[in-house]
Amino acid sequence: MRRFILPFILTLVLVAQAQRGPLLIAPYLQVGPRPSPQTMEIWWGARPGVYQLKYRSGTEEWRLAPAPIAQGQLFHTSLTGLKETFEYQLVLDGKSIFSAKARTLKPPGADCRFTIVGDTACGTDWEKQTAYQMSVQKTDCTVILGDIVYNAGRQSEYLRYFFPVYNSSQAGASTGAPLLRSVPFLAAPGNHDVNPPSEREPYTDGYAYFLFWSQPLNGPDTDRPVYQPASNRAAFAKLAGPRYPRMGSFSVDVGDVHWTLIDSNPENDWSRPALRQWLKDDLKAAQKAKWRFVGFHHSPFSSGEHHFREQHMRLLAPVFEQGKVDIVFAGHMHNYQRTRPLTFANPRPLSDGTVSGQFALDKGFDGVKSTRPRGVIYLVDGGGGAYLHDSEGQPVLQPYTVKMESHEHSFTVCDVTPTRVTMRQLTSLGREIDRFVVER
Repeated sequence: MRRFILPFILTLVLVAQAQRGPLLIAPYLQVGPRPSPQTMEIWWGARPGVYQLKYRSGTEEWRLAPAPIAQGQLFHTSLTGLKETFEYQLVLDGKSIFSAKARTLKPPGADCRFTIVGDTACGTDWEKQTAYQMSVQKTDCTVILGDIVYNAGRQSEYLRYFFPVYNSSQAGASTGAPLLRSVPFLAAPGNHDVNPPSEREPYTDGYAYFLFWSQPLNGPDTDRPVYQPASNRAAFAKLAGPRYPRMGSFSVDVGDVHWTLIDSNPENDWSRPALRQWLKDDLKAAQKAKWRFVGFHHSPFSSGEHHFREQHMRLLAPVFEQGKVDIVFAGHMHNYQRTRPLTFANPRPLSDGTVSGQFALDKGFDGVKSTRPRGVIYLVDGGGGAYLHDSEGQPVLQPYTVKMESHEHSFTVCDVTPTRVTMRQLTSLGREIDRFVVER
């Protein structure tokens, strides 16, 4: 059956007609195109109106943010001069309609706690439980490793599955948590975030990643096509602006970690010299950072049956090693996996989607007594809410895999100091299922 979904502006209007109050999307934080520990953007969706945003940080008095910029029914404004924490209010017709306390990105030298997860918003109880447990951990920054919303990265799916859970007004295992309004988020796109419409379902509200997120624009140029009906391309381009497609890959410093987030979807061929050079240059420029983390969606090294042959990101393993990357995070498989520290030489793509090469495994690293790895550690962190993969029986582990949990949803808690990274894997009910330490 063919269905037609109205474009962005009308989509939010229809939602507004179904609920009371001016807010369609409660205010949420975004790091913006040029992030720093002193700046933050506030975004919200609302009925038409004259909105003001007031904020204060530290001992300063309330200040008025610049006039909001409206994109359809989506508003945003920028805050500057922030300290580590701040509070803000959204005002309509002289009355406060929303308030929250929030934190900025951690500056260099500051200890930082990250929560990291992939394959998240699809309307399950597991998603809500995971979001709540993430809030219990008092995270400083959350990183999502793609497949942010299911099934096709649509605006309507964000409104139904993502914002109500990760920006819930109440914290609880049955609701989610008010994380987005208080904690900076970073996100890389997964395959479900950029699914093109099909002839069977010709929706026009796709590619919402490039509309609802505002992240650094320091990534490479790509040739990603716009899979939108011709009648909607101009409206989409106007709303997305420079974020499409450049925002799919970017880097940002948070505390003592240099994060490089990558669009790993096959439309971006990372064997292209220009893309590889951008990654090499980015990691080279970050050599003074205490730690270097990379995040994307398609895991290079995994065990189990699901997506096992999608190994195209193995082609970047030598670049990660040359750039002295410490840990690579990915999703796509809906479970948790950890490799031994490894190096991978002479990668060669094969016709079946796999990539051959020569492994060297550090079998002496245990993350307890031996904490200085020789090689890169790869994590699969795709247990954020979607149905689990390889949950029946006990999957066969590849030689490089040292830990796999495919029976419970989970997320990573990563505590970072200048000399030590402590990684814990917690289930959606808060039980620890893995722990390891990396030290300098």
